[in-house]
Amino acid sequence: MKEIRAGLVIGLFAALLGAVASGAQDAGDPAVIILDVEEDGEVEGPEEPVGPVRWDEPLTGSAEEIRGKTIEQVFTENSPLFPPLEGLPEEIWKAQTCTTCHEWTRERICEQATNYLNPEFSENLTKPHPLGGTFKANLKLWAEDGCL
Repeated sequence: MKEIRAGLVIGLFAALLGAVASGAQDAGDPAVIILDVEEDGEVEGPEEPVGPVRWDEPLTGSAEEIRGKTIEQVFTENSPLFPPLEGLPEEIWKAQTCTTCHEWTRERICEQATNYLNPEFSENLTKPHPLGGTFKANLKLWAEDGCL
């Protein structure tokens, strides 16, 4: 009988904990982020940016194209999904990384990210980023914490 009660208590606790975690994740609580790593290495998680964002830690909440990568990896490994400048010929941007044309450093990326904190630039956050729709919002979260 004791085993049955212990099993019920443990089962109840697990169910409550699962419900709390699910509710916190649905509410966007950054303390509870559930990422699924598929067998092929694909990382699944929330589509919205989730902080804190750190330079050398994988992005946990973001567009599929950048999820699971660090900020540096996004700049050095990802190719734009669309031309960074309207009318730019495909041979210049397609299958290229940002570092092909730009000399991005951590300091320069931080400087750019800090622009997203300025209310005058808030409209820019609604426009998709060529490297992934939520990347600007990820950079803003990074800047909010001092580009750590």
